[in-house]
Amino acid sequence: MKRGFRNLAINLFVCTIVALALIPSTAEFGAQAEDLQQRKLDAAREYWKITGFSTMMDDTIIELAKNYPAEIREDFIRLMRLSVNYDNIEEIGIDGVAGVFTLAEIEALTEFYDSELGQSVLKKCPNSWPSYNPPSKPKCCARWVKSPTNRGAAPAPR
Repeated sequence: MKRGFRNLAINLFVCTIVALALIPSTAEFGAQAEDLQQRKLDAAREYWKITGFSTMMDDTIIELAKNYPAEIREDFIRLMRLSVNYDNIEEIGIDGVAGVFTLAEIEALTEFYDSELGQSVLKKCPNSWPSYNPPSKPKCCARWVKSPTNRGAAPAPR
């Protein structure tokens, strides 16, 4: 009986040592997670660049300006461009993409938007957004005009 217990104890000890040798250290796990996050951020930057979101934001401002009378459109565009921190929005967007999507998903989105079909979709985006809910446009713009930071910046659309 003692011999059987001893063999069992030795086998358990050997199995434990082998298992511990095969498990990467916590530092390795941390390094792998950090490397994956960096790869996701790099992929998200590439996605952001290919989709042209910064340009799309400016295109959206121009489309929104069409809701205002012609005599104040240029002022609206100028004020909006001054109020939008493109670098900050870009970093928030990149972090958001990397935080929500897996690396494989980001790469798939990038591949799609880098294709001819994806570029066609992107070109239509700024023009299609206002059509999603036309009745909300005047309310949205009126709220923007009434906000304390924009008070008097531009009148609500007619």
